Amino acid sequence: MAPSDQPNSGKPGAAFERLVGAVHKRLDSGAQVSWNEKINGAQIDIAIRGVVGGHPVFIIVECRDYDDTIGIDHVRGLVSVKKEVGADRVILVTRTGFTAPALGLAATERILTCTLRPAAGGDYPAEAQPAHVSLRIDLHGESIEDIELETTTGERIAARWSNQLVDDDGKSVFLDRLVKSWLYHSDEGRAYKGDGHVSLTIEPPIRFGEDSEDPPRIKTLRCRVRPTVVEGFSLWESPAEWVFHRQTPEGTIDEPKFFDFEDLTQLAETLRHLKGA
Repeated sequence: MAPSDQPNSGKPGAAFERLVGAVHKRLDSGAQVSWNEKINGAQIDIAIRGVVGGHPVFIIVECRDYDDTIGIDHVRGLVSVKKEVGADRVILVTRTGFTAPALGLAATERILTCTLRPAAGGDYPAEAQPAHVSLRIDLHGESIEDIELETTTGERIAARWSNQLVDDDGKSVFLDRLVKSWLYHSDEGRAYKGDGHVSLTIEPPIRFGEDSEDPPRIKTLRCRVRPTVVEGFSLWESPAEWVFHRQTPEGTIDEPKFFDFEDLTQLAETLRHLKGA
């Protein structure tokens, strides 16, 4: 994929991905945890490798730092990713929870659905209510905005970072992952600095959506990419602790696990500098 000067989008999620990685490192200090690793052509948010009962175990964790609850399409996309990379287990983590259809499909496909968010009063036993503090933390990422797709027939389609492209083998990729893969894994992307528009050539062209018998094929993705800094943002003005738990169609299960937010951010920064190759 080659960049150009031409215009056009998404949402920063790298900071949240690193927080999720820090949580899993705290849950198992002996595991090897890497951020933003490329495996068999797929970009993986968090890769975890360890040993259980003398056997190697490989887990991938995908993160969705979205404003809305996570729908079934996000779960569908991970089913093929699990096969592509040969993962023993897939975990999907969000701040905002999941729709009922998403939870149902995840249970069928044995994908763990979890939430990580600022802890609220109701998360704690009555006798252990924490004090609230306001934290100022600077977290760096990229914002992918104004996405436009161009088809092989010249039609231009406005898109969102959560839309997916599907190749002829049925493998799907979210648009923001496509751009992030270029940013982190290509020479042009790593050299890209500042705030501007890029154009990625998709070769060979692949399908956009599967709602029709003959979906359009996309040859070019254009978007605006700009650096972002979360600086004292309201998301981080929260209890000193964040809570992590598993969510199922029957409701939240497992004991909630609490983590000191400042400790997580410090550990998350080490993942930023030790990201996967």
